[in-house]
Amino acid sequence: MITRFISILLLFIMTGFMLVACDSPEEKTEAYTKRGNSFFEKKDYNKARVEYRNALKLQPTNAELHYRLALAYEALSDITNAFSSFMTAEMQDSKHLPALIKLAQYYIASQEYDESKQRLDKIIEIAPNNSEAHALRALLLFYLDKSADSEKEARFALQQDDSNVTASIVLSYIYEKQGNMLSALTTANQALEKKPEEIPLLFLKARLQKTKSDIEGTVQTYEQLFKLKPNDTYLRTQLSLFLIQKGRLDEAERTLREGALALPHNLEIENKLVFFLSNQRNLVVAEKEMQNLIKENPEERAYPLWLAKIYKDHKKTDKAMALLKESVSKK
Repeated sequence: MITRFISILLLFIMTGFMLVACDSPEEKTEAYTKRGNSFFEKKDYNKARVEYRNALKLQPTNAELHYRLALAYEALSDITNAFSSFMTAEMQDSKHLPALIKLAQYYIASQEYDESKQRLDKIIEIAPNNSEAHALRALLLFYLDKSADSEKEARFALQQDDSNVTASIVLSYIYEKQGNMLSALTTANQALEKKPEEIPLLFLKARLQKTKSDIEGTVQTYEQLFKLKPNDTYLRTQLSLFLIQKGRLDEAERTLREGALALPHNLEIENKLVFFLSNQRNLVVAEKEMQNLIKENPEERAYPLWLAKIYKDHKKTDKAMALLKESVSKK
């Protein structure tokens, strides 16, 4: 009996030892990283961020982990921490090309062209045919007003990768600068044939269509963007402003109303709608819209302020003051 007990006890001890031995820091890091990658693929960027940070506690000098963490921050629109993590990745590995590419992009965006050039030169020294590095160099040269050199770099980038978005955008910029709007739009469309859901290309196409006053084309392109970015109220606002400028008030109103339906209780889109009605329709229509909003959500404190502003804009100062006093008394 005692012998059997000792045997079982030893089995448990050995099993526990094996489990501990298998749970090494390297294996823990790998597990955290795999979970982080899985969450990232599922677009659960906050959970991905947590897993990458856990992995970095075990391997703080791992450049790839800092890079993955930066991508998660970027997806969460936390640009400050994204940039910091890309920088840390570069510090841990000065030849980490994806991190260098990202830093070059950030430095171009912030107009720190010398910093961007340093990264791009290093990338091309390591990988002479890197398509994105040449495309970014083309963009940099374009901003430095060196269109001829920019075009050479963009075309070289496309030779390496004919679906390179940055290179196509740069070529389109060059054509636009030359006043060749047809070629600019054709270049954007050709790139979209390869990558139809590429948001920067769709933004470019919409802007070019606006410049050409192509109302129907602009609306169609924005509709594509709405599907890809359904929560982006800025897009609907921009389209409605364009339609207002073109005198297409019914379409502008429909754009805002569809946004309000798609994003219920979104104050930003509701605000744009009611002030559109106030400015482009009349007080009665705007007042009715506001009353409906207040009825649906009587606790929303912003609504009385909006309605008071509408009254003030329409020279109904007494009604505005009365509404504000009523709102204050309720508080």
